[in-house]
Amino acid sequence: MIATLPPPVIAPRDEPLLGVGRSGIVFRSTGTADQPVARKVFDSSWLTRLVQYVLLGASNPYAWNIHAVRCAFLRRRILAPLVESETWTGGRLRVARALGHGWDDHYKAYQLHTEFSSGRPPALHHPLARQGHDEVRELLDQVLRPLRAHLAEAGFDGQLWQAGLGNPVALSNFLLEEDGDGNRRWVWIDLEAGVPALFPLHLPTLWRHYLPLCWKHRRPLFDDVDCERLAAYVEDPRLTLDADTRRRMVRDVAALSHHQRAWKEQPRLLRGIRSQVVKGMKIDRRWLV
Repeated sequence: MIATLPPPVIAPRDEPLLGVGRSGIVFRSTGTADQPVARKVFDSSWLTRLVQYVLLGASNPYAWNIHAVRCAFLRRRILAPLVESETWTGGRLRVARALGHGWDDHYKAYQLHTEFSSGRPPALHHPLARQGHDEVRELLDQVLRPLRAHLAEAGFDGQLWQAGLGNPVALSNFLLEEDGDGNRRWVWIDLEAGVPALFPLHLPTLWRHYLPLCWKHRRPLFDDVDCERLAAYVEDPRLTLDADTRRRMVRDVAALSHHQRAWKEQPRLLRGIRSQVVKGMKIDRRWLV
């Protein structure tokens, strides 16, 4: 299963900073053929880290758990053809594909390389301004609402948070790309959560959606995928996918299931210990037995 993943990427230094979120720090890096890529180093602020320790027993799992990083890579690779298919969005939205993963020695954390987007955030519509195109409303109604319906159907339970279901900062996960001919397309740049989906802006969303999903997965919902549901979904002949893409997705779903179990089934105490070991703290090896 691990063979489906690319080799680690060695990142250069002195890269421009693109942004800082709850799940990591993003730099503009350079990939093969001098193409720009976004390099996301998984890290968290002290407040986010406190929430992670309380609910997960350790800091951001993407920062120290290689299985979590491989899940992030595989989720993007599976979602990319689905999101862009005629069945889902008809090309209205694309996913910033993952290109590789590796380790950042400076931050002592894992990193994920993704496609770079030169898009911009949606323009805020002032209520007193003259009537014009409301990009926020377009994103919410025409992109995120149908996207969440497809995510739920396919088994991407944890991705509902990053797609805006109760998430107060979800709009920052999407950019608007425009070319010289006036063509517009949204791009989903951030698919990895920083905290479990237990703090929605609208409290009824917690009772109606997230608590039942936590009960379903038997843990705080943190980018969890119902892999059995997803495996059945990608075999559905109604999906507009070519045969080669479908076969690759079947293999990726199997790999995702493997890595998600290896990540999620670690006992809470072991997660706390291993996160400190990976970060460099010296711990008696007898604690790992």
